[in-house]
Amino acid sequence: MSEFRCEHARQDASFFFEPTRTFDAWELRWLLDYWQGLCDGRDCPRLIDVGLPAIVRQAPKIIVRDAIDGGQDFVNRFWGSELRNWLGFDGTGQRISEYFPQHARAAMLNSQRLALESDMPVRRWGVTAYPQSNLATYEAIDLPLADDNGARAHVLSMYVYRSDRLDAQPDAAPLPAETGNASSWDARSRHNAES
Repeated sequence: MSEFRCEHARQDASFFFEPTRTFDAWELRWLLDYWQGLCDGRDCPRLIDVGLPAIVRQAPKIIVRDAIDGGQDFVNRFWGSELRNWLGFDGTGQRISEYFPQHARAAMLNSQRLALESDMPVRRWGVTAYPQSNLATYEAIDLPLADDNGARAHVLSMYVYRSDRLDAQPDAAPLPAETGNASSWDARSRHNAES
């Protein structure tokens, strides 16, 4: 397990990540089951396999990141609205190196590289790293996704935030019959090694 202690948050605030299949939040366990169902004999599904209608009820908690230069950085292709509400900004189209607080950036990039390269899901948990955001604990799952050619090129993440200050209720899980694919996702934030 990797640990990162956040210098600009509360003294006891920590950012942890580890490869595991164990998650506390049911939403994260649901996403892991959904992702595994898409693998179809491969080590990870392709981005195009992810059905937006199948995850629509959880989409506000999701970020899809594109790897740049094999994981040297990551750009946010999709940034869920619940993340915008919790963190106070919309990270769509931004690179981790541009917006993630400097004191936690290296750990975040390492966790995303681990998710991209590992055959095991990555669990992250801790306290929000953004000084302007609601102080809240979170648990997140990071899962690799392949491009159309089968090369790992994306990370699918879901965040579940908890705060005693807010009266947040969990969302209903997506219905199994809901289908679709990621081709309907906005590609405006696509970046590649040349950009």
